[in-house]
Amino acid sequence: MWRESIGTVMGIVHARRIGVPVILVDPNFIKSPLLESIADHTARDCEGALSILVREIAPSFGQRLTVIKRNGHEVAFSQQKLQRSIRVACAQAGVDDTVFPIWLSRYACRTIMGTASQGKITADQIKEAVFQELGRLAANDRLGGVDQEVREEAKKVREAWEYRELEKHEVGNPARELEAALGEIEELSGALAQTRKERDELQARLRALEIRDAGSKPKEDLEAGHALLAILTRELCGRQCLCIAWQEKSSFRNAFHRHGLSPEEFSRFFAEESRSGKLSNLNAEIKADLSKYPYVLYAANGLRHLSPENRAAPNLIWGAGPNDVVRRFLHKLEPRRQPQPG
Repeated sequence: MWRESIGTVMGIVHARRIGVPVILVDPNFIKSPLLESIADHTARDCEGALSILVREIAPSFGQRLTVIKRNGHEVAFSQQKLQRSIRVACAQAGVDDTVFPIWLSRYACRTIMGTASQGKITADQIKEAVFQELGRLAANDRLGGVDQEVREEAKKVREAWEYRELEKHEVGNPARELEAALGEIEELSGALAQTRKERDELQARLRALEIRDAGSKPKEDLEAGHALLAILTRELCGRQCLCIAWQEKSSFRNAFHRHGLSPEEFSRFFAEESRSGKLSNLNAEIKADLSKYPYVLYAANGLRHLSPENRAAPNLIWGAGPNDVVRRFLHKLEPRRQPQPG
């Protein structure tokens, strides 16, 4: 900042309204009472502003909280869920303001972070934090008298929230019991989605490690890979085998990679296709595939049952999943992988 301006004031007010932290850098020592009253922090240079950001603002964004509910269960704190609760209260209060729930939740989150003890907070403390911010807004302490409309909105939302809390404690209220049950389902669904995300991230890391380690395999793995490469070259005579698996399952490429076959070598000897589990003519397609390919490797998990005719085909290798099928395929080739006498 090098001077006061209406644009600077409006920028700070808008940032404050949506809950974005504001650090005012005043290198020229203007010391504007108006700007300093509506900014969160004031610094004399950019280095000081960065120090404030690192020491005071950033830790609150990276902090993870656990909410202890009234029934004793513990769940991860979600700012999005807090915003939804605020939107419900806004709708009940007749406050049609899309920015207000975001703005209120962000300020409430700062209070919640400061209230939490050892990364945990109770549901009642969250409610009190929201009420505390609504009280400040109703008293117009947050915006320095700039936005009078927010004051009335805060009063209405607080009254609606208090009424909603009273209704929650009514005994034998089916609507409230259903709302509570749906809330529990939503929380469990969120936890399940987070677990699936973590699983996918771990699988991605595992695949990356497998690819990275491909160039530094132990001597035994390299020798096994060379032996498998030699038998596939001799057995298939330049033809490709077909690998079939359900589209949701892991690939044959990864399964063969565990036995020393590189991705490039896999593409040389195998074609891989994903099939839908609901495909009604799957057995007819497999019958046609068996007539075209020297071997068909079939991972049955998630797909339709094989017909007796297909199952009896000598060039069909089938099992539960790709790893099981590859193991059976290699066992079938095992006698031919042994050194021949003489």
